Amino acid sequence: MLNVIDVSNNNGGLNVANIKADGVIAKATESSNFTDSTLPTFMAQSKTTGKLTGVYHFARPGSWKVQADFFLRTVKPYLNNSIIVLDYESTVVTYGGVQWALNWLDYVYKQTGIKPMIYMGLSDENYYNWAPVAKKYALWVAQYNDMAPHYGFQPRNLYGSVRHFKKMTMFQYSANGRLTGYNGPLDLDVYYGSKSDWSKHQKNNTGDENRLMEWHVKVPVTAYGGFLVTKKKGATIWAAPNNDTKVSMLKYNEPITILAKEHGFFKTSKGYIDPRTGVAKLNPLLDNPNIHSVIEVTGNAKGHAEAAGPITGRKFKKGNRYKAYKLSKGYLLIGSGIDRWINGQKVKIIL
Repeated sequence: MLNVIDVSNNNGGLNVANIKADGVIAKATESSNFTDSTLPTFMAQSKTTGKLTGVYHFARPGSWKVQADFFLRTVKPYLNNSIIVLDYESTVVTYGGVQWALNWLDYVYKQTGIKPMIYMGLSDENYYNWAPVAKKYALWVAQYNDMAPHYGFQPRNLYGSVRHFKKMTMFQYSANGRLTGYNGPLDLDVYYGSKSDWSKHQKNNTGDENRLMEWHVKVPVTAYGGFLVTKKKGATIWAAPNNDTKVSMLKYNEPITILAKEHGFFKTSKGYIDPRTGVAKLNPLLDNPNIHSVIEVTGNAKGHAEAAGPITGRKFKKGNRYKAYKLSKGYLLIGSGIDRWINGQKVKIIL
């Protein structure tokens, strides 16, 4: 998950470079004649500090095409590294309904090659039938429990649920956030994905790539990776790395550990599976033993002074999770001190 703020001219005096946030989404335009004067400053400040960026248009009643063209002219300098958002709330929702938003989204996508995200309140998502939009575009939901100050990023669960989208990609949970580095209120958001996923949202697919973002699997440290069936009819397990002899079937949404890749197929304990029937997360430790990973203890384990070295006596509880920094001789480095190594056979890596 990433901590994000969205900003506009309402945040006067803010220097986003002073805020500890992973991403910044800045207002670019409103209606067909308002350009947010703070956009260039916020984008420049974000760039200098390496923050992820996005730009949004605040829709108003009127021509969707005129507003889309106005937005595109304004954000052209920022499209190489930013996601796009349509802020669809207030009077434009009753004015234009679902079709207005769909027209804007489709047009901007065609002009830029970037699939926009749509932002709306939970009540509007529940009330209108967003199925035509949900087939193509990702959702950012706004819902506030109260208007009291919220200090620091503290994401909470949504009260209620989305009805027409499979999930929400981002959640704005407070309009009165307070963060070190700024004296005024800020919109606080949580993005359900990694920095790599954010970059992929320039294509904002609502299919397999989004499934990959929200899905996590636990596999042995030495496994090739994990696989999730996304084909509605399930996936065939084959006897060999070809499509000749069927062995069994995996159900839709069923995960399985990948042991290896052979001739374009994934090898599993049950047989071979065609990668085109789902999504895979591969184990990065196999290519780089120094890459940071998250592990979970699966059985009784004790600390070791060094990789494959003597036991120090420290106990690691089953179910505890740690950040691992290195894999060596089948052992994982998880911290500092004399008991910083753990046997890789006692844990699983979370992909």
